[in-house]
Amino acid sequence: MQTKFFNMTKKIIGLYQLITGVMGAIIIFASLLNTSAAKVALPQKVAGVVLFGLLAWAGYGLINKKRNALKYSRILQALQVISFSIGGTLYKFTAAGFIALGIKNGSFTWGISAQPIDFAITSIQNTSFSLIVYLVPLLILIGLLRVK
Repeated sequence: MQTKFFNMTKKIIGLYQLITGVMGAIIIFASLLNTSAAKVALPQKVAGVVLFGLLAWAGYGLINKKRNALKYSRILQALQVISFSIGGTLYKFTAAGFIALGIKNGSFTWGISAQPIDFAITSIQNTSFSLIVYLVPLLILIGLLRVK
């Protein structure tokens, strides 16, 4: 009974990753083609397409019981757990909606969003500090760590 539950859990998480991965890759790729500022952020956009493509591949692998799919799913979910901005450097990778808790400029912050995707590795003109933990990928990661 427990094995059946874990197999269903992997398939549900796999479907979630497949859908969000494909949508994220398409959205970032489309923005790459449709904006005049795309050349400035080309490395960031390529990295986003690659990460979301890997997320879709890992989801497909979970659904179809492919080798190493569980390992890559865990890694990709772990990459989505934390977002930070330190001294003008920003990192953020989220797929689908999120529930977030964290610290921004010394104050506690939280939020809920249905933002479809977000990816950024960039240098910004802001010297603020933030450290955000996203609870949805954290819960998915915990679920993935419990299955074999």
